[in-house]
Amino acid sequence: MFKSINLKSAPYFNFVLSLIAIVVLLTSFYVPHLRANDQQLTLNLAAIKINQKNLLVLDFKNEDGWHTYWEFAGDAGLPIENSFSINGKSVKLQALPWPVPYRFIENGNQWAYGQKNRYFFFYDFGQQALDKNIELESKWLICKNICIPGQKKISFNYKSLLEKSNPPLDILQQAFSKLPITITSDLIKKYQPKIEIYYTKKDKILLLKSSFPLISKQEIFNQQNLIYPYKAKDSLIHFLHEKIEVSQPNFITSYIELEWDGEYSNPPMEFPLNGNLKNPIKIKLLWADPALDRALIIEKSITKILPYEPKHPVFEQASTDEIPKNEYNQLASLNPEKKNALTQQSFLMTLFFAFLGGLILNIMPCVLPVISIKLFGLLKYQNASRIKILRHNFFYTLGISSTFMLLAVVIVVLKQIGTQVGWGFQLQSPHFVGLMIVALFIFSLNMFGLFEFSTPGGRQLGQVQTKDDYWGDFLSGVLATVLSTPCSAPFLGTALTYAFTSDTLTTFILFLAISLGLAFPFILTAIFPNLVLFLPKPGHWMNHFKKFLALSLFLTVIWLIDVYISLTVGGIHLKVLLTSLLFIFSMLYFIKKNRKWTYFFLILSITSITSLIFIPMQNESYSDQRPSALLKEKNNGELKWAAWSENKIEQLKSNQKPIFVDFTAKWCFTCKVNEKLVLETKGFKEIVDKHQLQLVLADWTKRDAPIENFLRSKGLVGVPAYFIYDKNGKEHSLGETISLTKIREILEQP
Repeated sequence: MFKSINLKSAPYFNFVLSLIAIVVLLTSFYVPHLRANDQQLTLNLAAIKINQKNLLVLDFKNEDGWHTYWEFAGDAGLPIENSFSINGKSVKLQALPWPVPYRFIENGNQWAYGQKNRYFFFYDFGQQALDKNIELESKWLICKNICIPGQKKISFNYKSLLEKSNPPLDILQQAFSKLPITITSDLIKKYQPKIEIYYTKKDKILLLKSSFPLISKQEIFNQQNLIYPYKAKDSLIHFLHEKIEVSQPNFITSYIELEWDGEYSNPPMEFPLNGNLKNPIKIKLLWADPALDRALIIEKSITKILPYEPKHPVFEQASTDEIPKNEYNQLASLNPEKKNALTQQSFLMTLFFAFLGGLILNIMPCVLPVISIKLFGLLKYQNASRIKILRHNFFYTLGISSTFMLLAVVIVVLKQIGTQVGWGFQLQSPHFVGLMIVALFIFSLNMFGLFEFSTPGGRQLGQVQTKDDYWGDFLSGVLATVLSTPCSAPFLGTALTYAFTSDTLTTFILFLAISLGLAFPFILTAIFPNLVLFLPKPGHWMNHFKKFLALSLFLTVIWLIDVYISLTVGGIHLKVLLTSLLFIFSMLYFIKKNRKWTYFFLILSITSITSLIFIPMQNESYSDQRPSALLKEKNNGELKWAAWSENKIEQLKSNQKPIFVDFTAKWCFTCKVNEKLVLETKGFKEIVDKHQLQLVLADWTKRDAPIENFLRSKGLVGVPAYFIYDKNGKEHSLGETISLTKIREILEQP
């Protein structure tokens, strides 16, 4: 039925081979395409009168995921600079305190303080030059995965601005009311802050200790600072990272290491070994507890450095650079011998979990189509020599291991440039998904018999003899790896968390262990070839089974098209994709019929696929105002879900009703299985009604930095993930597999 065709002699072979190569390397398309345009930051001006003062307002708005820098940028970065002039002559306007910053942890554990989303800077315009034309020149450095400098010049007239109502006055008044204020004597009496500087056991490192009443929970400061230091004007010290500790039942303490930079001042100042400071160190801090009505600015002159306190060895055992905080990094405080022993034990156990997780991937629904094709190919080797079986399974294993190593390379590179990624990250890229659709579409047509090239089992059915094809074995391994990434098998989550948060060598070792687990059944048949004899004998039934496998691949294509629609904004991308598939089908259809038409559709296919790659992708984030397609789909059912955000969770906690949070993605097969077996059942609906369960959906189909950061803070690097907050607000992690019994146990706890 199937003829043996030497496709390598056909002119379209290079085209197919190129597509396959693209599939292997397509994870590179995940690196975000950064555009140096006005979308990253917009700046507008406004004017408002508050408390009889003429205030000029600089209205900044950053694109989602991008941030600028605060007055004290932290370890890296440059603050926003604003300058004013009249006819080229500089004019000084009094700046009001900048808004409270956010904390960003960048590549290499660089702590940065800056602004995101929308924020306002206020300047006291005074009474002069109200009628004159003023020129503002603003300069900034805006960062996401890379940093891009920007600037803008605006000419304006204050009175003209005052007549405008954009933005609305209530927004400006609200922003003004949240600006930090200098702490007064009354507030000092009320809160009794205590600020001191101590020696440490480190060379030329001091310790700033700031104690305040415990208002907010300590956990809040895992994502933000309690204290943001302003840059010291005398440059004698440099602030490092903050660590929070509840020192007494009713007090919370901020510890910040201080590097002594006095040697570089003019004149040089030696490190004060006797504790006496010739000139006081002036400390200016922003106490930014969110429970305060307004952040408070505290200024204090330090004249004496106090002796080291043994009862507060905050920075003595561990460096401030030992983050992120997860179960593997919490060994830092142990003594070296015990730490090394536990670390080795944890790594060996994680290595076993990696192998076991890879092995379980073989039975996950996302990998089954390709695994079935490989098993289908093994049928023809039942009577082959041991060396032949070994070679075919070696190339299949090589395809899996090579692709996992490529994934590891991409992950390491992205980590080095400051991009946080998780398991299945490439399926968040529309370029990746689009090329996967093209590749799988070609293979499904091959399995349907529209054309023929060497794939495992694709060129021998029944008694038809064919040439061995190790390239097909290798390619099956590649596809098995690519299709395994939407799945999160049991035991795999622990290994992946370790891999994504460890050094480069550990990442490669763990990914290799996962690949060997995925390939293990075929490694086993290579070592014990008699295992192949347990497979059914070749026969005519294989013709029908081949069509079934082709159908499974085609259904995978349909699923990926659905994912592609969720990742792209606008119908042009889908139209180009479907047009590409039509041209490819036409090209392959005319292979045996008309060479001229084959060449014609080959050119059209290349053109359409190229345009598919280079069409600009708009990146719109999900919100309550623009819910994701997955959230809309969920809300079409009986249960109603809200879009996830940390603010949303805090808001729902105030209702004193339990909350169920589903971290999922359109491309996640394991998520779909959990939905069918648990979340869409009658039993789950009964639990929701009985406990008045509030449902929240975190859609990670597209890249979403807040979701990534939250998952990492919980020691997770992928979806699915499920959490329950009980009526008291306590968080319970359900992991990646759920059951109605487990949900009931948590909700029915006293």
